[in-house]
Amino acid sequence: MSADPSEAAALISPISESKNLTNKDHTYDTFSKPSVDGSVNQEDDSKVLSSSGQHYVVYTRRWYILLVYASMAFLQAAGWNTWGPIADTAKPVLNWTDADIALLTNMGCITYVLSAFVFAWLLDKKGLRTTLLICSTLLMIGLVIRCFPVQVEYAKLTMNIGALLIGFSAPGINAGPPLVSAVWFPQYQRTTSTAIMASSAYLGVAGSFLIGPLIVTDITNTSGSRILPFNESYSYYDGEDIDPVIRRNHLREINTLLYIECAVGVFFCLLIWAYFPAKPPSPPSASAHVERQDFMRGAATLSRSSAFWMPALAYACSIGVYNVWTTQFDTIFQHLVGVGQNDAGWIGFYSNLAGVIASLVFARVVDCLGGQMKKVLIGITVAAIICLIWFLLICLEIISFNLVSLYISCVVSSLLLNSTVPIYFEVTVEGVYPVAEGITTGVLTWLLNVVGLFFLFVLMIPDVGISWMNWTTLGAVVFTLPCLFLYKERYNRSLQDTQIDEGIDNQSLPSQA
Repeated sequence: MSADPSEAAALISPISESKNLTNKDHTYDTFSKPSVDGSVNQEDDSKVLSSSGQHYVVYTRRWYILLVYASMAFLQAAGWNTWGPIADTAKPVLNWTDADIALLTNMGCITYVLSAFVFAWLLDKKGLRTTLLICSTLLMIGLVIRCFPVQVEYAKLTMNIGALLIGFSAPGINAGPPLVSAVWFPQYQRTTSTAIMASSAYLGVAGSFLIGPLIVTDITNTSGSRILPFNESYSYYDGEDIDPVIRRNHLREINTLLYIECAVGVFFCLLIWAYFPAKPPSPPSASAHVERQDFMRGAATLSRSSAFWMPALAYACSIGVYNVWTTQFDTIFQHLVGVGQNDAGWIGFYSNLAGVIASLVFARVVDCLGGQMKKVLIGITVAAIICLIWFLLICLEIISFNLVSLYISCVVSSLLLNSTVPIYFEVTVEGVYPVAEGITTGVLTWLLNVVGLFFLFVLMIPDVGISWMNWTTLGAVVFTLPCLFLYKERYNRSLQDTQIDEGIDNQSLPSQA
C-alpha cells in the first residue's frame, strides 16, 4: 500500500527540511522549467514526478553531461601517460634519460597530493561547473604548452611545465564522478554512471599504450630492425649514430601526437565553457535535493567515521599499490624468458581495458541488486588474491612458466581489482551521507595517491630489487579483507531516496531514452 504523501515527507531528515533548492553556491539552472502536473517537459524530453511539493526529474541531457565528463577523464589520463609508451623513441630523440621520463610520470602523483583538498573544496563550494572549467582550462593550457616550438634542449622545460598543469587538472576530474551521478542520475543508475566516468581514466591509460606507439614508431637501423637504447645513451643506438633525418622524422611523429592531444583538449575545453551546467533545473532524487554538510564539518565527520575509513583504507591500499605496480610490468618481467617490452605493453593495455569493461558490468550488477556492495567487494577481492598468488608462483617459477598463463593472471587480476573502484566510491559516499560527494571522493583519491607515492619512493632506493613489488601488491590486497569485514554497511543516501519514493504514486522514476 502506498504511503500518504504527507507521511512520506515526514520521513525526510531534519537537514532536508531546513534547506531549499537555491543557494549562492549551488543554484539550479533555469533554461527549462518542469511542469507541476507531472506532464512531459517538451523542452528537455523529461518527466516530472511530484511528492509533497518536491519535483524529481530525470533529464535526457544527463547522458551528454556524462559523455563530456568521461571524455575529459580519458584525455587527462592519456595526456598524463603520454611518455611511458613512447619512451624508447623519446629518450634518444629528445636527449632524455629514464629519470626524465619517470619525473614526467611522477608529476601526476605529486600534483595530486598537493592539490586534492583544494579541488575537493571547489567541488563542495563552487559546484561541478566551476571546478570542471578550471580543470579543463588547466588541462588545455598544459597540452598547449607542450606544443610550443622550442629547441630540443628546451623541450624538457616545456614538457615538465605541461605535465605540471596536466597533473593539477586531475583531482577535480577524478573526484567528481560520484557528484555528477548524485546530481544528475536517479538512484538506480548512480553506480553505473559513476563506473562509466571513473573507468574512463583507465581507458585513457589503455588508449595511450595503443595510440602512442601507432603514431610514434620505433627507431630502426638500416636493415629495418628495431634497435634499443644502449646504456641510456642519448645519441647512440647499439653503437650507431642516429641519422639527423631519422631524428627529425621521429621528432615530427612526437609533435604529431602532442598536436592531436592538444586539439582534442581545446575542443572539449570549449565545449565545457559553452555548456556544462552545475546541476539540472530539478533534482533526479530526494537525496540530490538535500544540501550537504559544509566543507569543514564534512572533513571533521570523515576524520572520525569508521564508515569512511574502513572502505577508504581498503581502496587506497589495494588500488593505490596495484595501479603503480602495473606501471612496472616491463621491469618485473625482465627476468622471465621470452617476455619483452612489447609483451609488457600489451599486457598493460589488455589489463586496463579488461578493468574498464568489468567495472561497468559489476557496477550494473550492484545497481540491479540495490545494495549489497560489501558482499560484492569481498567476493571480488578474494578472487583477485587467488589471481595474484597465481602470478607470484609464475614469477617465482614454482609452477611452470608460459606466456598465456602470465597474460591471464595479469589481465584477470586487473579486471577484478579495477572493477572495485566505482563500487568503493559509491559505498563510501553512501556510508557518510550527507557529507558532500566531492570531499569524500577527494580524500579517497588523495589517500590512493599518497600510497602510490610511497611505493614510488621505495623504487628509488638503490639496489632495492624487484621481488618486493609482487609481495607488497599481494599483501596490500590481502589487507583489504579485514577492512571490509569490519565495515558496517550503510546506505544512508539510498534510504532517504527510498523513503521519499514511498510517497510517490509511480513505482520508480522513469529514465528517458
